[in-house]
Amino acid sequence: MYCQPIVILSATNSGSSLLANTLHLCGMEVGNRLTWWDNSFIYPHCEHSVVTRCGQRMSGKRNIWTSIPHDALNGQFNRVHSWMKLVDESADNEEVLDILCGILRMYKTEAYARNWRWFGLKATTMHAEILDLFLKEWPRVKVLTTFRHPASKIKSLGDAAKDRILETWKDKQYSFIMRQEVTPIHFQSSWENGFIKGLVAWLGMQWSNRADSLYDRSRTTLEDSVSEEDISKFADDHPVVASMYNDAITKYNIIRKTII
Repeated sequence: MYCQPIVILSATNSGSSLLANTLHLCGMEVGNRLTWWDNSFIYPHCEHSVVTRCGQRMSGKRNIWTSIPHDALNGQFNRVHSWMKLVDESADNEEVLDILCGILRMYKTEAYARNWRWFGLKATTMHAEILDLFLKEWPRVKVLTTFRHPASKIKSLGDAAKDRILETWKDKQYSFIMRQEVTPIHFQSSWENGFIKGLVAWLGMQWSNRADSLYDRSRTTLEDSVSEEDISKFADDHPVVASMYNDAITKYNIIRKTII
């Protein structure tokens, strides 16, 4: 049986959890214990925490597990913690990629052993080396990324996050979105213009009515919408990032017309 791999690699607070949960409800298997997936630990983000940690470690961060609130811990924590430590204690990026390679190969093994027609994962990272490894280990992988207007993200997270958001666009996000292998999904319009259902069909899956309840327009509109005035001011204040965002929208619209 043919198994279709899917990976969602995105920046934080960009709608990637919504996309991952949507695809999961429509048929994408997200993993099991043998693929270092712990649903009880990562719910509701639908995120592979260890793969995300690989990206964090490659950015020079270590011992992030200590910041996890005690009330978030559960019976699976010791197992998850051991994986996190393995990544944290890697000597260099090559060792991190070796760990990730093992995870991706186990996914393939499990997919064919368990007849997963669609399988994949979501991680909060946009490292080019990590994407290249996915392309190598999962040759037919569909690479998806979510993005939103930077002004919208700043509005949600506050001005304290502004510099980090702008630098992420300049440093990683723009080049990642513009790679030929990557399909960008705009949050929140993709859930309002029908693109998300077209994407599910393009992946060969069938839409599940359960996925309809995931997107709450009233809540996201309050948190994430920005006015034309906000967008215009952002373009004046940050013309480079605004231009990058517009390029991403252009690519998104071309793909959207192709898929729908």
